[in-house]
Order: sequence, then C-alpha cells, then structure tokens
Amino acid sequence: MSRFSLHIKATIFRALAYIFALCDRYLSTPRPLRHSFTRTIPSNLSKAPSPIKLVFYTPKSYKSRPSVGSHSQTSSEPWKSYPILIDFHGGGFSIGKASDDAR
Repeated sequence: MSRFSLHIKATIFRALAYIFALCDRYLSTPRPLRHSFTRTIPSNLSKAPSPIKLVFYTPKSYKSRPSVGSHSQTSSEPWKSYPILIDFHGGGFSIGKASDDAR
C-alpha cells in the first residue's frame, strides 16, 4: 500500500468522522451544553509544541474564586464545593475535539 493511498484513506476517514460528529452534536438529544470557559496550558511534549486547551462546564450557580493573592471577597458566604468529572478525549490529537464529549 503506497503512502499516497494511505493518506487518501486517512483524509476520507477524518472527513466522515467530522460529518458524524456534526450530526451527533446537532441532531441528537439531549443537546450538548456550551462550555463555561476555557484555559490553555503550555505543552512541549512533541516536536511541534502547542498549548493544550482545557474546556470547563459549570452549573449556573458556579462563581469563580478570586485569584491567589487577591484579598477581595464580594460576599461573606462560604465557597460552595462542586463535584468534578475529568474527561480525557480519546481522539489521539487527530480526530475530533474535546467538546465532542460535552453531552
């Protein structure tokens, strides 16, 4: 099998995966939530370093804490704790994206 035919097959597979992800995102129920905010962290794990994007989904009642070293607190209420779920998207950095797992 030549490198060219392998490249063509991979391109077709990626295009189909993208179409199926769009169908899943917009035609399936329940509709996925929109993320609340994102953060990026630097990464130098590969020969072409690029940041890793972290996507956060929070309930409407969530209020972020002041940054470390900040002494301003707008209310005297204690901070509310929330459970956490960490999802590692399994796309191998080639197919899909982290928000595909939003539902």
